[in-house]
Amino acid sequence: MVDALDESVGKVIEALEIAGMLDNSIIVFTSDNGGSPEGHGHNYGSNWPLRGVKNSLWEGGTRVSGFIWSNFLPQRVSMDLMHVQDWLPTLYYAAGGNLSNLLGIDGISQWNTFKQEVPARKEFLYNIDDIYNNSALRAGPWKVLQGNVTNLDLGAKFHWDSWYGPSGRSDNISVHDLIPAIINSSAGQALSRTGINFNVTQLKTQQAEADVKCEKPEKSISCDPYNSPCLFNIIQDPCEYNNLAAEEPEILLHLLSVIKKMNRTALPPISRYSHPEAAPEFWSNTWTNWKDFL
Repeated sequence: MVDALDESVGKVIEALEIAGMLDNSIIVFTSDNGGSPEGHGHNYGSNWPLRGVKNSLWEGGTRVSGFIWSNFLPQRVSMDLMHVQDWLPTLYYAAGGNLSNLLGIDGISQWNTFKQEVPARKEFLYNIDDIYNNSALRAGPWKVLQGNVTNLDLGAKFHWDSWYGPSGRSDNISVHDLIPAIINSSAGQALSRTGINFNVTQLKTQQAEADVKCEKPEKSISCDPYNSPCLFNIIQDPCEYNNLAAEEPEILLHLLSVIKKMNRTALPPISRYSHPEAAPEFWSNTWTNWKDFL
């Protein structure tokens, strides 16, 4: 399936090149959330080496890789904070939009961050969920999470709070060995024809920079967010091995107060009840934002 995806992406990039549109295009790849590993339903995903699974507030359920390409951007690996809500103002601004027209949104344009490596975001809220009874916040290097961070109270049989594989790495081939195939792919060839020169040494360096490395410390403090809040330094401990809540009580209390402040502005959950009038048969056989047309 992934090979077919690579091939189709190459065809799209080739089509943009032939149409003379590639130089003025922005190409984005991103995921909505972490995967579900083997045993979590009928799935075979992996968030290795991160902790947790899809539908959880651990990094394995929320931290995903993203990719953006444009002739207007330098080639680099970014570890800057970004939330999915930032895509709207980022792409709107990149296309020439005036950000003052986007009122009442939480997203922040990351376009200048991509261009100049100047961080635009210092914190973001993972979630506050009164149904799952959980919350999590990231501020700088710090992350606090608390409550039922999976979905145990909704019928799940296990916490799914551990680390799950496989790593996806091969003993016979490294990611560096894939570089010639990347350069010679349809997408790589189309980009080459626009004047982009692939530097193998630079590509190897970027692969290494994008790799999330986790080493489990010999001594670490476990986390049980169901009973008390946990605190992690995500920069130093991206795989959430060492709970620092007892060592950094002031930081913990501050982040919890930020969550409480944010929660005071929360709106009631939208009704989950079905709306027969939203059926595709009433809207040209498509799922659409039907209430906008009433």
